[in-house]
Amino acid sequence: MGAPLITRRDLFLRLRSSAQGRTLDLSCRTLFMRCQDGDDRAPADESDDDGRGEPPAVWTRRTPADVLALVEHELRDIQVLRLFEPEWLEHMAGGAQFESILNAFRSRGGRVEPRVGQRSTEES
Repeated sequence: MGAPLITRRDLFLRLRSSAQGRTLDLSCRTLFMRCQDGDDRAPADESDDDGRGEPPAVWTRRTPADVLALVEHELRDIQVLRLFEPEWLEHMAGGAQFESILNAFRSRGGRVEPRVGQRSTEES
C-alpha cells in the first residue's frame, strides 16, 4: 500500500496569479510539521495482537520525500514561490532535498520570495 495522496490544502499551498506570473504561497511552518510527522516513525509493535484475530492497526505516514514531491510537482508551472516563515526550514527533515528543489526552480527562472516572520493568510 503506497502513501496516501497529498493535496495542496495539506501544505497550505495557495496558488494565485499576479503581475509577476503564477505565484505559489507556501507555509514553511506547515511544511516543517508535515515533514517532521513523516520522519517520526514509530517501530511496529507486535504486542497489539491480542490473539483474537484482530490485526494491529496500520498507520501509513507520508515521508518527507512524499511531501516534498508534491511541492516539486506544484512548482512546475509557477514563476514566483513565496515562502512564509522560512525560518522553519533550518532544521527540517528533508531540508537538503528541499534546497535542491529550490535550486532547480531558480535555475528554470523561478523567483523565491522569503516572507520572514509573516504567516500565510491560510493559517491565520
